[in-house]
Amino acid sequence: MLEALRNSAKSWVAKGLLGLLILSFAAWGITDVFSGFSVKELATVGDQSIDGAAYTRVMQQTLQQLSQQQGRNVTFEEAKKLGLDKNVRDNLIAGAAIDNKAVHLGVMITENQVAREIQSNAVFRNSQGVFDESIFKRVLQNNGTSVEGFIAAEMRDQSRRAILSPAEGAPLPAVFGEAMHRYLNEKRDARYFVIQLADSEVPKPSADETKKHYEANPNAYTAPEYRSVAILKADPADMMNRFEISEQELQSGYDRLKAGYETSERRTVQQLSFPSLDDAKKAQERIVAGEDFLKIAQELKLKETDFTFVEKTKEDLLDPKIAEAAFSLAENVVSAPVAGQLATVLVRTTKIIPGKKPTIAELKPDLENRLKLEKATEDIQNIYDTVEDMRAEQKTFEEIAEQIKIPLTVVPAVSANGLDPADQPVTLPGPDELIGDIFNSEVGVETDAKSAGQGYVWFEVREVIASKLRPLETVIAKVEQDWQSANMRKLVSEKARKLVEGAKSGKAFDTLATEAGGAQIKTATGILRNQTSEGFDGLATMALYSVPEKNLAWALESDGKSARIIEVSKVDVPRYDAAAEKTKQVGDEAKLSISRDIGASLVSAVKASTEISINEELWQQISGPAQAQ
Repeated sequence: MLEALRNSAKSWVAKGLLGLLILSFAAWGITDVFSGFSVKELATVGDQSIDGAAYTRVMQQTLQQLSQQQGRNVTFEEAKKLGLDKNVRDNLIAGAAIDNKAVHLGVMITENQVAREIQSNAVFRNSQGVFDESIFKRVLQNNGTSVEGFIAAEMRDQSRRAILSPAEGAPLPAVFGEAMHRYLNEKRDARYFVIQLADSEVPKPSADETKKHYEANPNAYTAPEYRSVAILKADPADMMNRFEISEQELQSGYDRLKAGYETSERRTVQQLSFPSLDDAKKAQERIVAGEDFLKIAQELKLKETDFTFVEKTKEDLLDPKIAEAAFSLAENVVSAPVAGQLATVLVRTTKIIPGKKPTIAELKPDLENRLKLEKATEDIQNIYDTVEDMRAEQKTFEEIAEQIKIPLTVVPAVSANGLDPADQPVTLPGPDELIGDIFNSEVGVETDAKSAGQGYVWFEVREVIASKLRPLETVIAKVEQDWQSANMRKLVSEKARKLVEGAKSGKAFDTLATEAGGAQIKTATGILRNQTSEGFDGLATMALYSVPEKNLAWALESDGKSARIIEVSKVDVPRYDAAAEKTKQVGDEAKLSISRDIGASLVSAVKASTEISINEELWQQISGPAQAQ
C-alpha cells in the first residue's frame, strides 16, 4: 500500500525487492485464528525483533488480499498448504535483516526528507497541483494508516532502498547487447539425414548382464512407499436418488427453472446500408424487379461476411428497428427500407431457427434429477454432521458407510504418484490434492474432512508399506528391456560419432549419407536457437548450434534407436542495431534479470551475516508442527 502511494519509487528495486520485502507483507489474510496469542517475539533478527502481533497483522492483510483476488474466502489452512505462512514469516525476517544492516551502517532517513517526498507526491496534490493536507490524510485514512504510521514506514522503506539500491547496477556494456542479439536472433539452416538401428542389432542380455544391470541401477527397480487407505465420500450426486420429487415440487421447479431450458428464435440476417432513403428505395425496386440481393452488395463493394449476421437472436441485433424488421420477415424476403438509428438498410433473413419452450412433460426426467440434486446438496451438511458425530463415537468407516449409506473405498496400496504396485493409475474419490494429504498423514491419525466439490471426503491411512527393492525375478522383463535400450543408445551414438568424424577426413556430407545406407537428406531452414518444431526437436537444435558453419554434429532421436547427422549449411545473424526498440527491450529485460539476481544475493548475504532466532514454540502455535521451521 505504501509503495502504491509513492510515485518516486520507480526503480526495479522498489518494485521488485521492496515488493518482495514490503508489499508481500500486506498480501495475505486470516480470520480470528490468532485470537488469544500474546505479542511475544516471534523472531529476533540482529537488534531487530518481530512480535506475534506484527506477524498476525501481515497475515490478516495477506489473506484478505488473496481472498479479494480469488473472489472467495481463502482460509488459513489453504494458505498453509501453499506455504504462505512461512513466506510471510521469511519476508518479515528479510525486511528486519535489511533494517538491522541499515542501523549498523548508520543509514539515517529524517522526517524532513520524508515530508519533502510526501509534498512532491502527485497523489496528494489538488487540482491546482499543490500539496493538500486534507487529501493526504483522507488517502491514508482510506488505507487504514495514520500519519505517524505512514511517516515511520516511509523512513523504514527509504533506509531499505539505501541498502538495496546498489543492486540496480550500471548500464550493460555494448558487447553484452551484441551477444544477446546474436543469441536470440541468429538463424541457422541445416541439412540432415537419420540413421537407424534395428532391434535385432542389440541381442538380448545374458543372465549375468541382466543381473549386473539390475544391481547397478537399484533406484530404477525399487518400489516406492505405498499407503493403504480407506476413503468415505459424501457427494450430492451419490445421494440424490434417496429423494423423491412430488408433482407439486415438479411444477414448482418447472416454473422456476424453465427459462434456462427455453431457446430464443435465431435468424441469419443480411443487411445492406445506404447513404439515403432514396438510394435504399432504388435498390429495393431493382430487387423487386428480379435483381439479386448479392449483386447489389457487390456493387457496394461488400464481402458477404461484412453484411451477414449468422444465427443471431433479436436481442443480438443492436438497432431495435432493424431487429424488428428482420424478425418479422419470412425467409429470403427482402424488407422495405428501414430507417435505423445509424443507417438506412434493406434486410433479408436467409435462415430461421425457431425458438423452443419445452413442456413440463419433455423436461420431467432432467428436472427430477436437478431437483433431487438440489435436495441432496441441501442435505449434505446433515450427512457431514452425522459422519463427524459417528467418528467422535469411534465408529469404523465400515460402520459409518453401512449406517448412513455413503460410498466407502478401500485402496490396498497407492504411491505418492497415484499408482498401484503394477504401476497402474489409482482413481481416488475426492480432490486432486487428496493423495498429498494421504502421504502427509500417518496410521492412526484422525484427519479432518476435505472439501470435494459440493461434498466431503474423509480418509484414514491403514498401513504404510515401506519402499523396497523389487526382486529381480519380478522385474526381469523390464531390466532386460532397459539393458537393450541402453545398449541401443550406445551403439547408435557410436555409429553417429564415427560418421561425423568421417567428415573430418574430407568426406562430403552426401557421401556420408550414401555410406549410411543411402539415407535421405532433408533440409530445415531458419531455425532459432531456442526453437523446437515437429521436424527439429530440442536435442537436434542444440546440436545444430554446437558447431560452426559448414561443420557437422549429431543428436539422438527421441526413439533411442536412431540419430540425426546434421550439417550447418548456413548461419544468418541480422544486423545489430543498438537503437532499435527491440534491442532496448532485450537489454532492459537482461538488466532487470541480472539486477534481480544481484538483489536476491544481496538479501541472502545480509541474512547470512545476521544472527536470526525463531521462537519455535510460538511458530508452532501459529502454524502447526508440520510447518515449523
